[in-house]
Amino acid sequence: EHLAGNAGRGRLVFLPGSAGRAKEIYAYFDVQEGIHPARRVELTSYFGRLRAGPLEVEVCALATGMGGPALNIVLGELLHLGAREFIRVGTAGSLREEIKVGDIVIVREAYKDEHTSLNYLPREWPARAHPHLVEAAVRAAKRLGYGPRVHLVTGHSKDDLWEEDFPEPYRRLRNPYRRERVERLMAEVRRHCQSTAMEEAVLYIVTEEAGLAELVQEGFFRWEELLEKRGEDWLVHPPEGEAYWRRMRYKALAIDAILGGAGEFPSSQKMREVEEAAIRLALETARELYQDQAGL
Repeated sequence: EHLAGNAGRGRLVFLPGSAGRAKEIYAYFDVQEGIHPARRVELTSYFGRLRAGPLEVEVCALATGMGGPALNIVLGELLHLGAREFIRVGTAGSLREEIKVGDIVIVREAYKDEHTSLNYLPREWPARAHPHLVEAAVRAAKRLGYGPRVHLVTGHSKDDLWEEDFPEPYRRLRNPYRRERVERLMAEVRRHCQSTAMEEAVLYIVTEEAGLAELVQEGFFRWEELLEKRGEDWLVHPPEGEAYWRRMRYKALAIDAILGGAGEFPSSQKMREVEEAAIRLALETARELYQDQAGL
């Protein structure tokens, strides 16, 4: 019953990594409905509502911790309890000079350098945000006047935080296997990605797979149309097009504050400012999504 709401859609859930950011998100809710404590403090849930014109959007904030496996534990429970719409409010590093510390990225797709999502769909299945949420985030950024500090990106999703250009002692490139793997991998990542974090691919794949299961059950697809076994390999046939995304009731998007890049890290004050800006963008994205789908 905590996650019911929004006329059967379920509460929209904000998924920060840290417990502190979940509490900060709650402070921005237009109506604060209450806090549901957990035995472990990082799993405390914050419930409320956002005003979106004449609408009220029922929302929740819940921290996931760091990394794909931690996110998947929380996400799996939320899906089981009826949540369908998720906006991650995270942090990331920049892989491009034009994306500065203090900027924000809207991650429309994720490059898979992780293994958690492989429990659900083959590596070849694209890890993609729901386009209606991406469009809502772009509109929200314009409404907030964020301008060039917001970037639409392909994000690198990884298991190993220390792959990219941290100082050498942190990267721990002590043996030739690891050095060769990391240097080869990061060269490829830099060709495809503009930011780097640890959760987006898991969020996108697990959420879409849950929605696909519902669509298969309702008769819109058969699994054999989507996943084809050829010998030891799986061929994937991801649905595309507006009709598919309108039927897909499960939605996910990651909005990340850029807190590092090329050895640069922000002051505590600047860190607070960019995290606050990312929170505001995430909240406005939720409002935009509901107003757009209500035709307002």
